[in-house]
Amino acid sequence: MFIPLPREKQKLNIPNIITLSRPLFGAVFFYVLALGEVGVATWVFILGALTDFFDGQIARRFKMVTELGKILDPVFDRTFMLTIILGIFLFRTQLWLPVLMILAREIIGFWGLLIFVIKRKSPTDRIGWFGKITTAMQCIAIPAILLQVPLYMVWVYSAMIIGAISGFIYLKIAIGEK
Repeated sequence: MFIPLPREKQKLNIPNIITLSRPLFGAVFFYVLALGEVGVATWVFILGALTDFFDGQIARRFKMVTELGKILDPVFDRTFMLTIILGIFLFRTQLWLPVLMILAREIIGFWGLLIFVIKRKSPTDRIGWFGKITTAMQCIAIPAILLQVPLYMVWVYSAMIIGAISGFIYLKIAIGEK
């Protein structure tokens, strides 16, 4: 059973508020893509993805890292990416294969994250650069998919391979944690 964090570890600061905005970007992306506005949806995705970068940078640089943020960030990362992937799958149906490739990593990573949350641990310190590289590759692959830039499948395959590796690392670490 999941027990909430003690009061002293629950700090709602600027980085955590930025993190909390990420699902909103996902919802706006979903809505705009449903309207067929692919260019606008791409920009909404990019802005939402930048929140992932800025919340961490601000938290580390200004010593605002909290236990709450360590849990919220990966949860909202997964929520954001799953919303984006679902939107592309539903409203850009000709792109189902690349979307399913990225979805596979998200599903694997989600189960690892769920194990971390159940064990009341933060996955952020344990995943390291592989997770960051995967996120960066996905943030390149998704606009490439949406805009169907030349050779977009190269980005998709790269994101898929790196993502699969990081997803399994995530799951392995989560299962191995005491």
